Amino acid sequence: MWIKRDFEDTFQSLRPLPAVLLRGMRQAGKSSLLLRLSGTKYRVAKLDDLDLRTLAQDNPALFFEQYPAPVIVDEAQYAPNLFPEIKLRIDRLREARLHGSKENLSSLFLMTGSEQTEIKLKIRESLGGRLSEYTLHPFSIHELLTHDPHLNLNSLFLRGGWPELHVDPGLRPDEFLNQLIDTFIGKDVARKQGVEKMQSFMKALKLLAARTGQLLNVSEIAAQAGVKSPIMHDWISLLEENFILTQLPSYSANLSKRVVKSKKILMNDLGLATRLQGWRELEPLLLSPSLGQNFETLVYTEILRTRDHFNKRWNLHYWRTKQTEEVDFLIEDERGKIVAIEAKVTGADFNPREYLKYFGAKNPIYVVTLAGREIRRSATCTEIPIRNLARLLLDELA
Repeated sequence: MWIKRDFEDTFQSLRPLPAVLLRGMRQAGKSSLLLRLSGTKYRVAKLDDLDLRTLAQDNPALFFEQYPAPVIVDEAQYAPNLFPEIKLRIDRLREARLHGSKENLSSLFLMTGSEQTEIKLKIRESLGGRLSEYTLHPFSIHELLTHDPHLNLNSLFLRGGWPELHVDPGLRPDEFLNQLIDTFIGKDVARKQGVEKMQSFMKALKLLAARTGQLLNVSEIAAQAGVKSPIMHDWISLLEENFILTQLPSYSANLSKRVVKSKKILMNDLGLATRLQGWRELEPLLLSPSLGQNFETLVYTEILRTRDHFNKRWNLHYWRTKQTEEVDFLIEDERGKIVAIEAKVTGADFNPREYLKYFGAKNPIYVVTLAGREIRRSATCTEIPIRNLARLLLDELA
């Protein structure tokens, strides 16, 4: 069963550079999507195969004799020696084009990468000016509802957007996510980057998941995990770099002030967050005090996935005053237009006075709910169900 990805249509409308990197967490569906986009003309090299990985790393020229472009290289971070060879081959093709070659150079080398710390510097150093980068997350609500309009969105609190859990509903979310946490986060991300205190690292990860949707207090989490604050800062940066969580900055018209205020911590998948929080059953989760912050996380993931799957250049922030008035999300497009989003499970009127004093009524405010229908709450506030959020953002923002 194939569930259509929003990025499919987006990619068809682009004209990427000769090398393309599709980034994102392991199990987000990157390889499957590239295979679908490329059709039958691309050869496929999966570097999970140890022999193939060794060939790619030790003799990249011979590797590309066996897998000439156009080619898909899956998990390219395992063989960074490929990148200078790709640069060499792209430059030769560009030179040939100057001498009359008509070959289309777009999307000749399609690559996926799950471990961003491994791939980031090496690939950008080698392929500057030759590489287009895109991000694929697990399924968005928009994608899932396009496939099945009757989907019960409550299931996302345990399943998140992981393709395997939606393509094969018989899989147990807790078992799948436990494996993902152990192999991807524990082994691929943490151990390969030299994290030594694995027990403290995993405890810190669970503490961060428990605080999703809240302001980040690094020293508090560090103390509870039993490490110093600089180590905790490094771990959070590592997790963010690998798409596991986000440090959401506060909004300020002064760019320099955005980076010094407290940040909000948000997990990038709700199912991953609730598994790390220890939930296995849906009913007690939906009755728990953490429902509000988990729903806010679901709203955030829908905003994030809509932005990246449609290749938008939106800036994401939250708003908070010294008087602790808060708006969960401000989404700003390239024109400077801002849409304010407040996440409330069951909905209510929302009248952030300081926000309205600062922006006036020119920027719309939306309260996003788990269910229900669109309701005009006031002259400045509209309530909408989360199932309509992606379309709303695409209509409102450039």
